[in-house]
Amino acid sequence: MAYRRFAWIGLGVVAYGLVLWGMRTVLPALALMWGLWSSASAPLPVGVETLSMAGGWAVDHWFSHTAPPGRPCVVVVHGLTPDGKDDPRLEDFARALAWSGLDAYVPHVPALAEFRFDPQVVPQMKRLFQEVEGRCPAWALVGISVGAGPALRALGSEPSWPRLRAVATVGAYADACRLMAVGLLGERLYGWDTASVRSAVRQALEGWGRTHGWSEETIRHQAERLWACQSVEEVSAWCRQTPPDFQAVLRELSPIAHVIRPWNVPTWILHSPADPAIPIEESRRLAQAWQSPTVRFVEVPVLTHVETDTPLGRAWWAWKSLWDATWGFYRALD
Repeated sequence: MAYRRFAWIGLGVVAYGLVLWGMRTVLPALALMWGLWSSASAPLPVGVETLSMAGGWAVDHWFSHTAPPGRPCVVVVHGLTPDGKDDPRLEDFARALAWSGLDAYVPHVPALAEFRFDPQVVPQMKRLFQEVEGRCPAWALVGISVGAGPALRALGSEPSWPRLRAVATVGAYADACRLMAVGLLGERLYGWDTASVRSAVRQALEGWGRTHGWSEETIRHQAERLWACQSVEEVSAWCRQTPPDFQAVLRELSPIAHVIRPWNVPTWILHSPADPAIPIEESRRLAQAWQSPTVRFVEVPVLTHVETDTPLGRAWWAWKSLWDATWGFYRALD
């Protein structure tokens, strides 16, 4: 009968191990999912402090008061939003991450908040990643919308990140010129209201030109040529004919031009098939460019652009892709 006793002991050890594994992976993933759903109506009990990192960027550090020390960290890079790190949607997401037991670092990126073309974002973001790598035993990156571009480029400027465990993008783009084309032509291509995009592109183009010695005539000429474009191909041709310094900026801010190979970090490229801001083809092209089995392209029907506005009552399969990605993300950090 001794073998039966040992068998029950063995089963007990396995069951206990599964419970611990579930607490470290499934439960935090569920916590994040619940936090994303509930945080808009009921702020979660976590702490936040604002740090100065990466040579002067303001970075919000979100943390749980009850999580054990030595927990993994997640860097969340915002997209084009005038609120920057203080965007309410971003705060909800960071709060949910902290509530689930992770430390979240959310930098305020002035160029993204001010809708500016600024290649200096990349080295400063690399410096931020290096500081986080020194603070945390393991870390992950989440790039939101346009912010995913310079974030991925910063990763690509370093041959390896020993403590990087996972990467995720939501509503990302692959090529800066195509992104600009889609924004400008969105009304014709997708029925979008592009007035704000055209204004932002004009502001960015004028600002770049004036700070880099373009004459007012050159700025006016380039803007007129750009507004006259009627297709993505024509905008791409315009990009190729701009002054070399501006072409260098577009290339610097295009993650598809700087993908790291080989790439062994678990990566999720999330995108909504009905994204009203950046077409899903951009993320699909980005995932294909990596040519890595660790990179997963995931269609997420419950997203709009970067928001989860879908009612909870929607069919389970609509949430499944987001759940699978969230669970995988946590397991990679475990």
